[in-house]
Amino acid sequence: MFVDCDFLYLNDIKELRDLVDDKYAIMCVQHDYTPKEKTKWTGFQWLEDHEIGSIPFVWNFLVGHNKVEENDPSSTFPKAIHYTIGGPWFDAWKDYEFGELWLNELEEYKKEANKKPEN
Repeated sequence: MFVDCDFLYLNDIKELRDLVDDKYAIMCVQHDYTPKEKTKWTGFQWLEDHEIGSIPFVWNFLVGHNKVEENDPSSTFPKAIHYTIGGPWFDAWKDYEFGELWLNELEEYKKEANKKPEN
């Protein structure tokens, strides 16, 4: 499994693992995005489109791109948040959508890290 370093998981990753279908060489969120570049990276292509499976976008919820639908929050609320255009670890992004969730996790981490070990 490959994950960028700017993700925050809100659900058990086992739910994502349960979506794996072995008939595909790889599976990913297939966002509705058309790059401006004709050739990506070095032009390397190692799979045909039919060899790539799809998983729901909520497992790679792009902050600033994807939206939680008010009339359908159960299937549009993120299970994994991708702070792909900037994250709350930068001052300019602290108040961005879902930033408080990352900041809360940071505070929980700090509390745990500062606990004294029990003897």
